[in-house]
Amino acid sequence: MSLEHWVWFSTLQIDKRTMHRLLYRFADPQRIYEATESELRETGLGETARKAVSMKRNLNYARDVISYCGKNHIGIVTMQDAAYPNRLRNIEVPPVLLYVGGHMPSFDEEAAVTVVGTRKSSERANEIAYRFGYELAQQGMLVVSGMAEGIDAAANAGALDAGARTVAVLGGGVDVCYPASSRGIYDRILAGNGCLISEYPPGMRPYASHFPERNRILSGLSAGVLVIAAPEKSGSLITASRALEQGREIFAVPGSVDDYEFVGSNQLIKHGAIPVTTPKDVVAYYYARFPDAFDDAGIAAYMRDEADNAKLIRFNRRDQESRLHVASAPVYTAQTEKPEPVRQKRPSRNYDFGLFSRFSSKAKPDTAQKAVAPEPEAVLRRQPDPVPQRAQASAVSELSEDLKKILAAIAENGEGAAHIDTIVNKSGFPAAQALAMLTELELEGMVEALPGKRFQIIE
Repeated sequence: MSLEHWVWFSTLQIDKRTMHRLLYRFADPQRIYEATESELRETGLGETARKAVSMKRNLNYARDVISYCGKNHIGIVTMQDAAYPNRLRNIEVPPVLLYVGGHMPSFDEEAAVTVVGTRKSSERANEIAYRFGYELAQQGMLVVSGMAEGIDAAANAGALDAGARTVAVLGGGVDVCYPASSRGIYDRILAGNGCLISEYPPGMRPYASHFPERNRILSGLSAGVLVIAAPEKSGSLITASRALEQGREIFAVPGSVDDYEFVGSNQLIKHGAIPVTTPKDVVAYYYARFPDAFDDAGIAAYMRDEADNAKLIRFNRRDQESRLHVASAPVYTAQTEKPEPVRQKRPSRNYDFGLFSRFSSKAKPDTAQKAVAPEPEAVLRRQPDPVPQRAQASAVSELSEDLKKILAAIAENGEGAAHIDTIVNKSGFPAAQALAMLTELELEGMVEALPGKRFQIIE
């Protein structure tokens, strides 16, 4: 296999689940590149996916990307590389490869926590995020965030001011600073042994559809996710949803019952998230799980009063009794069926799996605006059947044709709810684009997300 085939494979306009089906079938991207039409047909791929593979058998772009990365000190880490984090490899649909700016830490050994929250945050909320970022990093934890305006940037800045590394996962290429207001943080991350990570190639602009996909990496790299200042319709709740699906712990900073910024955070706590009011709460939770990440003497001084020390001991004992284990990295071998995933035993929590869909009605998504960039190669799409009558005709008539195709794809399933794979196959859209449009329909109150990546039309 070769790196250029991995880069080629990662840019195919096909569903990410389909990518992994192909990897399990052919073992590596070079064999996929060389597969005949007959071999591709035997995998059960739909016509759109087969054409996406067959019509793009050209390595010139991949070679240009590799050359650019070499000249600009951007690393490329594939799923089969030892440096690829097992923590991320074991999520449901891991990125095929990662582009890395700076120095990537050994995530599997880190007490890493992802900090997320609203972009439109108040000065007080930013102060809270900064304090958590600063103290968590100061005590030895690795702060991961998205470098977005508001809470994300404040958490990254706090970690940097503590003299520690921090990680930013981007929705565009690692050589594209977005938003522009985070340029100072961007430069400091690269200068301070931090790390910028993306699954998108250099030069890629941050399209809105990238951010829901980016969120699974944010949560997947960390042991837990901390939500600070999330309004009822906050996009950071999508990251919390991804964390829930991945079996990560979810922490939330509570706020006043009449504070709009904390409505979503308070709801998370009501439905099972761990409430934290000080960074010590998070440090205490992970102290026993990642003993090498902390300095015992420093922690003793940090947890300086009796109440805090008692809390540390309590968390210590619990985590020693039920410590999480990282599953061994799977190795792809040529086979026709996907092996059963390794099930990790985790402490049970009483989360409400229907929570996140209820957060997402009739609000604008908390994501970046679509950047102006050349359109990708056209993807052949089938004409959908008429939009189902269950949706209100007046509201549906105002939707774009693409959104109508998504509704039609759900209705065609005929079982009340459709899995994302079914929606992708019936609509012909790439998975990232379909997920972005499903999010938009959720926010319009027309579609409801169900557990197991299924979606149904709201009557």
